[in-house]
Amino acid sequence: METLLNSGVTGSPQVSKGGKLMMITSISYFIIQGPAFFLSGETDAEVSAGESGFALAGLITCTVLFAGYLFYQWELSRTDSDQVFEDYMEEVRREKIMNGEISLLGVMQAELRFAATRQSTEEGYQSMDGGNLALPEIVMRRLEKLLRPFFDKYDDDNSGQLDRGEFWSVFHDLQEHVQTSELNAIFEKIDTDQSDQIDFDEFVTGVAKFVLEKSPTGTISSPPPAAIDEAADDGDSEEHEEMPEDLAHLKPEEQQYHVKMRAAYLMTVGTALVLIFSDPMVDVLGVLGDRTGISSFYISFVLAPLASNASELIAAFNYSLKKTSRTIVISFAALQGAACMNNTFCLGVFMFLIYFRNLAWEFSAETVTILLVQVAMAVLSLRNTFRVVDGVMVLSLYPLSLMVVAGLEACGWD
Repeated sequence: METLLNSGVTGSPQVSKGGKLMMITSISYFIIQGPAFFLSGETDAEVSAGESGFALAGLITCTVLFAGYLFYQWELSRTDSDQVFEDYMEEVRREKIMNGEISLLGVMQAELRFAATRQSTEEGYQSMDGGNLALPEIVMRRLEKLLRPFFDKYDDDNSGQLDRGEFWSVFHDLQEHVQTSELNAIFEKIDTDQSDQIDFDEFVTGVAKFVLEKSPTGTISSPPPAAIDEAADDGDSEEHEEMPEDLAHLKPEEQQYHVKMRAAYLMTVGTALVLIFSDPMVDVLGVLGDRTGISSFYISFVLAPLASNASELIAAFNYSLKKTSRTIVISFAALQGAACMNNTFCLGVFMFLIYFRNLAWEFSAETVTILLVQVAMAVLSLRNTFRVVDGVMVLSLYPLSLMVVAGLEACGWD
């Protein structure tokens, strides 16, 4: 009992913001469900005729909210004001490097191009040893966060120092296979006291020098990049592969190009698979219910959601396994984002079918239950601390929602 009440994780303002966004995007349900309570007719055709205008309004609202949500996410990608987004991108970059999918320079070239659009005419550049090369402050902050785990990995005695050999090993982990003579030159420049040991600040300075010297013309002048693709599964405890042969010897900007093309290819293939198998999956679920005698209600609201939303659940679960406050917040934000997508894009597709196929809205019980669950989660999101007992309550919402839907339908609701 003490564990249930006194153990938990700390939330963040971003989680509260995500809960509010979830409620804002849910207003499309009210546009169709409100009139559906009062519209009636002898046939479904009469009901659908009365609901047609509201379905169109709901479709337009979903489209506007979806576009607004995408714009909001795009704005977050251009700033460092959202800590959850920054933490998520940091995890992506680090895992891509550790899995050998891209090098440090490949990641930092994207950062340099990103910074060029924001700070090329602003303050925030740092000088290094009086030289002409400098990184924008925002890039330095991100570089420090990115490098910290690699530094700590070889700082076995927690002294905050790395020797020359450990410095080389870190560079190898960063997928930068640099000549020993070049690494020695970098090390000697930053080891100002000639102790053959460097601290974290000196290490970051050395890596920053390396990044700038290897960037095209040593300047920042390229257009902003697209976001790096979806994070890989957690593999911190596994042996990591070397950089793929087709990317290992490419220039950083070419690595970025191939990573983006590979991401676009995988997204295209994934979309094609969904289009090919979604209709057969619906048929299979229908036949499964007929042959087993299981009610279509349980097929539609138990099996189908588990199949369609499994990716979000698995991704959030993998992040939460790291058991840090940062990754827990990322998990919460990912699930809230999935809810916002369901409230906008998925509901918009549904509204499209309702309007253009002249269908009647007969989902009052399900809609009310969805809204009740989202309200409960939004209220919970406003809290600063989430205890274990809160997790138990959230977990109970799923079976409770099924019971509410079944009860409302038993009372004659659509």
